[in-house]
Amino acid sequence: MKKISITVSGLSGSGKTYVASFIAKKLKQKHYSAGKLFREFAKNSGKSLENFCKTREKEIDLMIEKTTEKILKKGNVVIDGRLTGFVATELIKKRKINCFRIYVDCPIEIRAKRVAKRDNIKYEEALKKIKERDKSDLKKYKKIYRIDPSSKKFYDVIIDNSKNIKSLNSKLEKMVYVFKAFMKGSI
Repeated sequence: MKKISITVSGLSGSGKTYVASFIAKKLKQKHYSAGKLFREFAKNSGKSLENFCKTREKEIDLMIEKTTEKILKKGNVVIDGRLTGFVATELIKKRKINCFRIYVDCPIEIRAKRVAKRDNIKYEEALKKIKERDKSDLKKYKKIYRIDPSSKKFYDVIIDNSKNIKSLNSKLEKMVYVFKAFMKGSI
């Protein structure tokens, strides 16, 4: 069996964690979430996720990047996070991993509805939080890495997640079929 790492990236509320979890479960692989690490750091700092993201030192990002690299090098893992596709691109260039990079795309209005439901807050509050976090994170990534991780150039496939869950699951089932064929050496 060939080893493959799969990254799933996207902005807040795009559905990247759902996509990564779905794929990991179907492939019986371990699922990691960079976002979960950020939430743990924020909780331990006593700050809200939004305030933590605005004020965190670049060492946090670099530490999560190094953790992501270690996880990706293991192979047969699925990891979601804003920078996972970028980190994987650097490892692919060095021929250190087999990796498939997915970007989950979704309009901000739909992302805000999802975040509002997930966090049990009003739509307007979710929209404001998403805009602030996206702006803060993208500014930080441009400063640290000189990149925009939402740029589609880092990804092998872009998934439109603006429709219903049935449509998304259908797309994901097809992708899982291809991943299984790759792992068996059929492609």
